[in-house]
Amino acid sequence: MAMTAREAAWTALQRWRKNGAWSDAALNIVLQNAQLAPRDAALAARICYGTLQNLTLLDHYLAAYCTTPLQKLEPKVLDLLRLSAYQIVLLDKVPPRAAVNEAVALCRKGGCARAAGLVNAVLRRVAEHRDALPEIPGAGTASYLAVRTSHPQWLAQMLIDAHGYDFAERALLANNADAPACLQVNTLKTTTDALAASLRADGIETQPHPWLPDALLCRGGNLAAARAFADGWFYVQDAAAHCAVLAAGARPGMRVLDLCAAPGGKATELNARLKGTGLLVANDISNARAKALLRNLELFGSENVLVTNETPAGLADVFPGFFDKILVDAPCSGEGMFRKDEAVIGTWTPERPDFFADLQREITSNAVKMLRPGGLMMYSTCTFAPQEDEGTVSFLLENFPEMELIEMEGYEGFSKGNPVWGNGDPEIEKTVRIWPHKMNGEGHYLALFRKKGEAIPYETEEKPIEKKNKKQKNRKKDRGTEAPGPSKAEKQILSDFLSRMTAPIPVEELEVRAGKVYHSPSLPDGVRNLHFLRNGLYLGELKKDRFEPSQPFAVTLSADKFKDYMNLKADDERTEKYLHGETISVEPGETASPSGWKLVCVDGFGLGWGKLVNGTLKNKYPVGWRK
Repeated sequence: MAMTAREAAWTALQRWRKNGAWSDAALNIVLQNAQLAPRDAALAARICYGTLQNLTLLDHYLAAYCTTPLQKLEPKVLDLLRLSAYQIVLLDKVPPRAAVNEAVALCRKGGCARAAGLVNAVLRRVAEHRDALPEIPGAGTASYLAVRTSHPQWLAQMLIDAHGYDFAERALLANNADAPACLQVNTLKTTTDALAASLRADGIETQPHPWLPDALLCRGGNLAAARAFADGWFYVQDAAAHCAVLAAGARPGMRVLDLCAAPGGKATELNARLKGTGLLVANDISNARAKALLRNLELFGSENVLVTNETPAGLADVFPGFFDKILVDAPCSGEGMFRKDEAVIGTWTPERPDFFADLQREITSNAVKMLRPGGLMMYSTCTFAPQEDEGTVSFLLENFPEMELIEMEGYEGFSKGNPVWGNGDPEIEKTVRIWPHKMNGEGHYLALFRKKGEAIPYETEEKPIEKKNKKQKNRKKDRGTEAPGPSKAEKQILSDFLSRMTAPIPVEELEVRAGKVYHSPSLPDGVRNLHFLRNGLYLGELKKDRFEPSQPFAVTLSADKFKDYMNLKADDERTEKYLHGETISVEPGETASPSGWKLVCVDGFGLGWGKLVNGTLKNKYPVGWRK
């Protein structure tokens, strides 16, 4: 059944409150089922985001006109009051009477009929006094600013103490303003100009980022529905977050670790910079988040990648002194994300900064163990909390004398770290704070460390000793564990298929696990003891006497890498049909051979597979990838 815009926003707010879902995820699920026109969908989004951005302020006004304490109201009734008050007080385009009447109607429709009278009375009072609402006490203080901007009071006080009231007000108000989406171009698949043209065809206008390479800015439009998104041509990543990857300086041939990698924005960019060489280990301790990480890395065409679901300590046991570059985008209390996701404000508690500060010290301590002498470690957060940012940097400098801070290239909006918020070490000024009102984006903190000493050449370093538990010692050898190479018959099948590549992968480098074939990068002993979701590139599956190539394999290829392909144009109607899982017609001469497996390309880049039979291409584009 179709919803109204206000009903969709109310449903999303309830979903966020009940499930702890971030507003983007909650709203997208609702909008997918709401059958709203584009204009109404945009209104629902504005109501949902605006309500979450102003929760404390809205509660201040509602409390003045509600005889029942807000905390004693049924939660979904409070949700309805908040979103309706937002429309009345802060959304000029909505007539107050319409907001009140629909709130009452929704109250009855949504199983809260007994509260309809209260909702009507409270909202009518808000509407009557919209031009003379109750003043916020304490003008010019942190408590006033906390209510005015719906931010934690400690954060307002911290900013006031450090930078003055005007700075604090600008920073916190900027967190409540919509920022343009920053799109990082996947240079493994396309160019900035080609991406801009593709998005324009889908009704999304962009402009080049003023100082970031291979990046575009855009406002509005459904990016998730764009063909370029399905093709893996871009990922959304704030400019401040992008700076962490730039400063880390990953280059082809390096060993790189993204220790807290989910959902994968930074990992995909690191992979692009490696250009299919070296090794990227992308890890996340959460299994659910690690699965999302894997999905994004596969979408963007990742080859020499190990995706793990491990603790930092578990990785440190296997990779001591192994990596050239380590990125620690540490879990944090998230104040810098208030602008990106307003729901973070609602989940914030005063205990969060101390909790995450302890966690960050544990994570970074293990990261130091995995860094090679001469290597760089980027520590970054999206919080303003000093005990996390400068506090963690101080901890590392005090406990690991082999680590030193180095200067980073400056960009517009960068500010120096504050030694006073740490242990007073003047070196902390080499770290970077990014404020939302100075960079039109999220708030971030960056610190770039170098491990003193000269790196040991790869070819002379000692390999870690594989640790085996009792269970592993007693396990029989088979191709799924210690001996994962393909059999003689499997080698022949794989050689026949891989010979279609212009530079075939040697079958000696392949692993077979339960019929699934992987091209694994060179790894140290002990890796097989880790919990990993992907050990290199998943090529496909062996079934009896045949090989079926995988979707992750397809998106790493292009027309110049696979001999038997079908190349479509972006505006070819068959492209859209293919993305929807339909069969498509193939004209004679469009492929190198008249039958069999074909790499389906769009403008030369691999999109998926199809099997050609009698002039018709049977669609092998996976269901989970389709539009």
